[in-house]
Amino acid sequence: MRTLIALLGAVLLLTQAAYPQGRTKAPPIEMTPAQKAQMQDQEAARKATDEQYNAALKHTRDSDQKLDPWSNMRAPAGTAK
Repeated sequence: MRTLIALLGAVLLLTQAAYPQGRTKAPPIEMTPAQKAQMQDQEAARKATDEQYNAALKHTRDSDQKLDPWSNMRAPAGTAK
């Protein structure tokens, strides 16, 4: 019986909600002008990459006909093996 109570106590202690050590809200991070410039450069590069990607998508093949890469490997429909 003691073992069961000890086991239940351990389970209750281990299953409680885990709280972070510091419950205070962290102050906002201040960026230096160099960091802000780097962030803006990264954002501009990301935007340029997205624009290039979207332009490439517009130039891809847009056809209702399904592409069958194995079509020349199959026997014609009228012939049977």
